[in-house]
Amino acid sequence: MNPEQQILLSKMKRLIKNKRCRFEKRKDRDYKDDLYEIGITEHDAWYKHIIYLQEVNYVVDYKPIYYKDKNSLVFKKRINNIIV
Repeated sequence: MNPEQQILLSKMKRLIKNKRCRFEKRKDRDYKDDLYEIGITEHDAWYKHIIYLQEVNYVVDYKPIYYKDKNSLVFKKRINNIIV
């Protein structure tokens, strides 16, 4: 992660800790279904996984939809024995 990305991740974690967070609704999928599929059912538990993300979980993703937006980061992490 570069310094800008580290700052963005820190900002995201701080906002979550201050309860200023939400998931963005998407037209192509339902994030709740995706979270339930990996066994995350409690609302606060979703954010707990984000708070504990580390730099080693970061992956470079060159998909055009994500890469053009400097306010998005992509991570991989094992949750309930599933890599997400």
